[in-house]
Amino acid sequence: LGLGSTLLGLYVASTMGCLPCLLCMLSCAFGGRTLRQEKMPHWHGETVEDLWKEYEHIFPARNRNGAAFKWGTFLLERSSQMSPAKFERLFSGFCAVAGSIV
Repeated sequence: LGLGSTLLGLYVASTMGCLPCLLCMLSCAFGGRTLRQEKMPHWHGETVEDLWKEYEHIFPARNRNGAAFKWGTFLLERSSQMSPAKFERLFSGFCAVAGSIV
């Protein structure tokens, strides 16, 4: 699976309330590899709106067309800082295909 397909699957699993599916996909997608979480500064965001405020950091060129994976990467790299519920909630804040804010 490519990262875009994986993120789309994560979004679908999260919107359907299927946390076991979500966790399984994460495990398969990263094959046991450790994400770069240890190097990520602590992110204090709690809401989808807080995620949206990171737009300029996630898309420095301000072009998010077809780059939904960048939202996902931002969240995945910080996933160790979040509860499963928060992680799932934040994934609902953007279109998993186009990357637009929803």
